[in-house]
Formats: sequence, C-alpha cells, structure tokens
Amino acid sequence: AAAKRMAAGDLSGNFPAGSYPEISELAQTLNYAAAELSRTDTLQKELIANISHDIRTPLTMIAGYAEYMRDFPAEDHRESVDVIVGEVDRLRGLVNDILDVSRISAGVSKLHVRIFDFSESLTGFISNYNHLIEPQGYHIRLDALPEAWISGDEGRLLQAVGNMLNNALSHIGPDKLIIVRQSLEGDM
Repeated sequence: AAAKRMAAGDLSGNFPAGSYPEISELAQTLNYAAAELSRTDTLQKELIANISHDIRTPLTMIAGYAEYMRDFPAEDHRESVDVIVGEVDRLRGLVNDILDVSRISAGVSKLHVRIFDFSESLTGFISNYNHLIEPQGYHIRLDALPEAWISGDEGRLLQAVGNMLNNALSHIGPDKLIIVRQSLEGDM
C-alpha cells in the first residue's frame, strides 16, 4: 500500500522492516528511494521558484526599456538597445540553466569563474537599473570602491544583485532611495 502511495506521488510513507531479511532489505531500499525522490522534488520546486524570481529582473528591464523606446520614438535609443541585448543575454543564460535541471538537481552547477573588476560590473549594472526606475522617481545610489578585482561568476553575482534590488524596490521607503554599498573587509 505504501509503495502504491509513493508511486502516486505521496513520498511521506515509511516502509517498515519485516521479519525476513529480504523484506527488511526491500523496506530499506524503498525508504531510501522515497527520501531521494522527496529531496529531488524539493530541489526541483526550489529551482523553479528561484528561476521564476531570477527571470523577473531581465524581463522587467527589457519591458521598461522597450516601453521607453515606444513612448519616446524621436530619441536616440542606442543605450536602451544595448541594455535590452544585455538582458536578453542574461535570460539566455537562465534558459541554459533550466536545460541543465538534472545537473542543478544533483547539486552540481557549472560556474563561469574568471577574474574581473566587480566595481566596474556593479557600476554598469546599477546605471542600467537606474535608467529603468528613475522615471518612476526611484533612485539607486552606489557607494563602490574604485576597483574590486575578484574571482567569481559575474553573471551569477549580478543576478544576485538584481534579486536584492527587486526585493528592495518592493519594500522601498517614501524617499524612493536604495543605497548599495560595496566595502572591503580584510580580503573580502
């Protein structure tokens, strides 16, 4: 009965050991399978929630810049097009992550680690974000170091910054100001 419930998606069942060694071994194997299926199910739900959250930032930026281009057709839109292309690249990266669900579910995610100036990347990202939100009266002030050379996955780090900014915008005060502060503490 517990195996049938597990097959139907109920992974909470417990398979009791029997008086025969074969039954005990089967129960142990089924309990292990139920635990692994439950873990995989949890990871899959977390992945979907995270990706849904991560997709919002680029889509919001693309929509904002596209609306700006539509509403002000006489202006030079080279900068807006560059931002849209950059955000499409970010979305492409997220789609590639979705296609690698099996690796992510297994806890293995390929990072594209390189040495880069995080201050420069952060400044560009915040500038693009400000262009999007300033028409609504919002502003992000960046207090960054002149240079901050780090080894990391630039896309993933900016993805995290975008998530934090989206969260900050959801809880912003009446001054409509977000302050992003980058600092150096020891070698961190």
